[in-house]
Amino acid sequence: MTAIYRTLVPALCLALAGALSSCSGEAEAAPPTPLETNLTTLTEAVELYATEHGTYPENLGALIQSGPNSPPVLDLERLPRDPWFRPFAYTPPMEGKPFQLASLGSDGAPGGEGESADINIQSFREGRL
Repeated sequence: MTAIYRTLVPALCLALAGALSSCSGEAEAAPPTPLETNLTTLTEAVELYATEHGTYPENLGALIQSGPNSPPVLDLERLPRDPWFRPFAYTPPMEGKPFQLASLGSDGAPGGEGESADINIQSFREGRL
């Protein structure tokens, strides 16, 4: 019986604490999704690369490669992938436009709607996801 109480009482306390905190009226931010985390990491790494090298990388692979006198910007063996296990789409800045970084959605093609829509960091910042 004591073993049951040792298991049941802490579980009930945790459940009650969770219920009370959700009733307190304070809105808690949802934790970032892996997609948001990967987009943020890659966006920050591209910006850091540009700061360190004076130019944006031609491709995302440059972020994990060592330069002649510098370590890689990202200390990873391979780049993160989107939720559909595809590489993120990256376009360096061109003609005054900022670089583009996105998941191409479930279909892996530019554009689309719903699950097939492109997802970039602005999608999260603007609350569209």
